[in-house]
Amino acid sequence: MDISWDETSWPLMEEEILILEKDSLVSFNFPYKFFRKYLKTKINVLEPIEIKRNYNTQGGKRIIVKLDKEKALELRAWLTLHVQENSDFFITEIEEIE
Repeated sequence: MDISWDETSWPLMEEEILILEKDSLVSFNFPYKFFRKYLKTKINVLEPIEIKRNYNTQGGKRIIVKLDKEKALELRAWLTLHVQENSDFFITEIEEIE
């Protein structure tokens, strides 16, 4: 059975940040309020490949940011530190297995 997940098909909670690593790209699926408060004015420094809005029936308004793996490491490190300080959010990471 071949199951393929993308950044929009995962059921999410409102406070969940999803990181999906697939091939040479990493997708970050942020709650809109988190993105607006912490990343909106800073994300362009990481030169995102794509930024798009999405709506998740369980997780509400979302922002999806796609980065190459090198830039994703920078954001992942920042998120790890920031989420530890802000217990309102948590991270779920998924890596594609071939």
